[in-house]
Amino acid sequence: MVAPPENVAFADPVDSRYVVIVNDPGRIPPPPAIIPRDPPPDNLPKLEFRAIRFGGKEFKKQPPPNYPDEFQRNRIGGTVEALIYVATNGIPTKVEVGKSSGSPALDRHVCDFIRKEWRAQAGDAVNYRIAITFAP
Repeated sequence: MVAPPENVAFADPVDSRYVVIVNDPGRIPPPPAIIPRDPPPDNLPKLEFRAIRFGGKEFKKQPPPNYPDEFQRNRIGGTVEALIYVATNGIPTKVEVGKSSGSPALDRHVCDFIRKEWRAQAGDAVNYRIAITFAP
């Protein structure tokens, strides 16, 4: 025997469009169809990243990231390619990994260091790419 819908109480609010009460539990209707979103258009502009090296004129403050003792002891190394988004005031607004070293902790260390310590020349907002290698 199935209780009438008005006698069924739910602890959490439920959208009634998706609550179905059936007499035969073996006959459960399929879930509602999910409408897929359109994929992003192919014509979005690709961001340009200028490849740089240490000591270039693009940054007025560019100390190399330290190689933490913990990473050295555990022989964690590799090359991190960092993508640096610099605002017009010369401060990196976002730093993310372009290519990973294989160690998420090392990748995070490099990105955090660049965001906190590096300062570019003020001017146009520019995106930079740099590869930094740590050899264990």
